[in-house]
Amino acid sequence: MSTQSTGLLRSLLFMPGNQERMMAKTPGVTADAVIWDLEDAVAPQDKGAARLLVSQMLSELGRAASGAGQSATGPYVPIVVRVNATPTGLTEADLEAVVGPGLTGVMLPKSESPAEVAAVCRTLSRLEAERGLAEGSVAILALVETALGIVKAYEVASASPRVRAVCLGAEDLTRDMAVSRSRDGLEIAHARGAVVLAAAAAGVQAVDTVYVDLNDAAGLEQECLLARRFGFGGKLAIHPKQVDAMNRAFSPTQAEVEYARRVVAAFQGATAAPKGVVVVDGKMVDRPVVERALRTLATFERVTGSR
Repeated sequence: MSTQSTGLLRSLLFMPGNQERMMAKTPGVTADAVIWDLEDAVAPQDKGAARLLVSQMLSELGRAASGAGQSATGPYVPIVVRVNATPTGLTEADLEAVVGPGLTGVMLPKSESPAEVAAVCRTLSRLEAERGLAEGSVAILALVETALGIVKAYEVASASPRVRAVCLGAEDLTRDMAVSRSRDGLEIAHARGAVVLAAAAAGVQAVDTVYVDLNDAAGLEQECLLARRFGFGGKLAIHPKQVDAMNRAFSPTQAEVEYARRVVAAFQGATAAPKGVVVVDGKMVDRPVVERALRTLATFERVTGSR
């Protein structure tokens, strides 16, 4: 993941930033990225120690700034660090500690304004220059999880080329809304739509919120499919056992790939079609359908080309 390429973001697995044994397992996970968490997963009195540990772990795992395919301990897995929100006054110190060759991105929680994104970008640019990293090499994943964040989602998403994804945080959002989370997710339906539209308008990926019931595999699968129907390209995970279901749900099915191939082949073969319209499987196919088919095939190629 970089400002040049997001890579696959079907599944992003949170790991507490103060748990060395868990973070050490990063090279073996099947998630498209991991998020080492310095925010909610770490108690206030442990922030400093966690910050130091994350810094050390980034160095010890031997990540290459270019995103090479192999680390010292296993296959390369992009590492994102969730820093503390800007109102806490801890963001600058977090960035000072973690920006380096091992870091692919930072997650900015409680994102509510382009000014917050701009402030983080200024710090990232300074640290990249000081530490010999390419300008823009550290991406930003904006986590919108307040009512204001949802309202400002497009402004946040379009605030900088560094922003590669907008992620929905429903637990904090529903607290802000003074409503309870439900299994059907009706209370966050508007927020989901708003995040997807903001991300699409800004040309970045939308990532859905966590699913907190670790023992409900069927519920997780159902929510992944619902999120995909909304337009999300991936989902946040809180346990490794959730990752494979997410990877499956946000990957094209074989039927989708085969249909996409038929659409592209039919459209390319219909050079004489006066209005650029053909029929595939009894249904009209025009340019938007072809573009969706091409997107499906591109995603499939990225999935099959992943580790």
